[in-house]
Amino acid sequence: MKKLKFLFKSIFLIGLLYFASQMITWHDGRLAFRDARLNEITQTISSRFSLSQDASDRQAEETPAQTHLYNESRQVIEETFGEAINESANRYGLTWTSYHDDFRNFMMVMYDENDIAQGIYTNQDTLHIDDTLGIGSSKASVRNQMGTRQESFQRGSRRYRIQPDANYDLFLHDDQLITFFYDVHAEDTVTAIQIINQELEVLHADDFRQNQTAVLSGLRTQLFELTNATRVKFGLEPLEFSAATSETARKHSQDMAENRYFDHIALDGSSPFDRMQEDGISFTAAGENLAFGQASSIYAHQGLMNSEGHRATILTEGYDYLGIGIAIDTSEQPYYTTLYHRGSAS
Repeated sequence: MKKLKFLFKSIFLIGLLYFASQMITWHDGRLAFRDARLNEITQTISSRFSLSQDASDRQAEETPAQTHLYNESRQVIEETFGEAINESANRYGLTWTSYHDDFRNFMMVMYDENDIAQGIYTNQDTLHIDDTLGIGSSKASVRNQMGTRQESFQRGSRRYRIQPDANYDLFLHDDQLITFFYDVHAEDTVTAIQIINQELEVLHADDFRQNQTAVLSGLRTQLFELTNATRVKFGLEPLEFSAATSETARKHSQDMAENRYFDHIALDGSSPFDRMQEDGISFTAAGENLAFGQASSIYAHQGLMNSEGHRATILTEGYDYLGIGIAIDTSEQPYYTTLYHRGSAS
């Protein structure tokens, strides 16, 4: 009888240990329970997205102040993050509204006609999805938690295929297209996040010439702000915008667009430095970055940051001024020229 009782107790203990092992598992370095409700929270993305203020501005013992951002009203967002710094047109027929503190805690929000957020972008550690994924997250953790990646997406009347070696992942969740941009120079960790309402992307204007002047000006403004937000993120001073240098950059973009070439050396043999000198721009050091074909300044900037030479130009400490020129060709492909220099602004 004693042996029988001992056997029953042993079976019970073994069963209890097995049950406990099935109830607890490691999930991205944290303990997570396999309860159906908790599993839903840890294994799938929430339909709400939160933006928390910079941790450096908080006491360690304080709870991070957060607000839900996507589908939130402008009033609520600005009550938390302050007044907008800038507004610039985009190809969605709306505007990107930027918020930052001298380019710290940088984010852009796209509001619809009812002042409801339908687009979000940030490249600093403020946006967190499901309280787990944010700037610095690994590509593996993003793919593990987000599920199936999109291999293509609809923009206007065209469908675009995402190349297997692209330095970003696109996911569809409910009505949101969520893009995680990776930094190839930081072990493919997340360096920026964009969220766009899927319907806006599908209705995306094909033709740059719709409100062309405003859109090109908006792309220039956005690229300027993105560049400075990145410089500040890396501990550098922001650059001052140069209208004169921007005109030099614009003329080179226009020349490339009209003559269908893509090169730092123009068809007349002039270099970026020749063109700057010809326009009377005084400089002691200068550099030029070019990009072509990206539908937005966000994609252009992220692509430049993943190219070693372009990245070095963006993150050069000694530059003071930045000029940006953008033009489109007859196929509605944009050409981006950015000129960095130290010296005079004119």
